[in-house]
Amino acid sequence: MNDRPSSVSPSDANEQPPAADESGLRLKLPPQVRIRSSADFRRTYDTRASAASRQLIIYARLNHLPFSRMGLSVGRKHGGAVRRNRIKRLLREAFRLTRHQLPVGYDFVVIPRNFGPQVTLDHLLTDFPSVASQAAARADSKTVAAEGKPGDDSAGPSAGAGGESSASGAGGESASGGAGGS
Repeated sequence: MNDRPSSVSPSDANEQPPAADESGLRLKLPPQVRIRSSADFRRTYDTRASAASRQLIIYARLNHLPFSRMGLSVGRKHGGAVRRNRIKRLLREAFRLTRHQLPVGYDFVVIPRNFGPQVTLDHLLTDFPSVASQAAARADSKTVAAEGKPGDDSAGPSAGAGGESSASGAGGESASGGAGGS
């Protein structure tokens, strides 16, 4: 009587995400691939290498590690805690499932925008790799420009001046000025 059924009912299979791929390997997101420190977030924002789609803004920075990391910044404008946590779960799952398509050795800070109920995991699975690759390419060009000529800002305005200031405006810019040394 304590035996578990060998098959899952069709309704249960549709409600839960797959815990393993076709080969039976468990697909987990290791904790070391998540950005948690405010200093890492600040360094990634300060690189000012970003790309955007309708649903996402992704900032990128070289991290010189053999893997890429992701941090999330989901503001209160997206709703209460339950809704923000749902958005974070979707974004973490999209990162986990597309990690093999992303450039290696970057920190990505992901900011949702226009994230209505119509945004599904399928939308994110198509958007995430392309936007992250664009942001990584801009981070590369900023790194090359910084190494070559310290005063060269030729890649700066083309990185998307309109979306950057509004994305980090309330929390990012005002907090970094007063709390820089703490």
